Amino acid sequence: MQIKGAELPFEDEKFSYVALTRIPVAWRLARVLAQPVVSKVEVAAKLCTPDGLALTRVPSRAKADYARARRWRWGDAVMEEG
Repeated sequence: MQIKGAELPFEDEKFSYVALTRIPVAWRLARVLAQPVVSKVEVAAKLCTPDGLALTRVPSRAKADYARARRWRWGDAVMEEG
């Protein structure tokens, strides 16, 4: 049974998850929605934040933040930079 008519193997998302709790969450981390674009100048990542979607850019001049952002992968929970 094929749900979607995907032409390439990466076009068919096979996994999803839902996290539920009865206890109110005091704070939530942002989630990386797509593989970040890493360049010598910056790391650009699409994040799902408590306020909605955000395109976050981490410049290479912010050395510690840039080094951390280079290791971001799809689905990672990250602190928002800036």
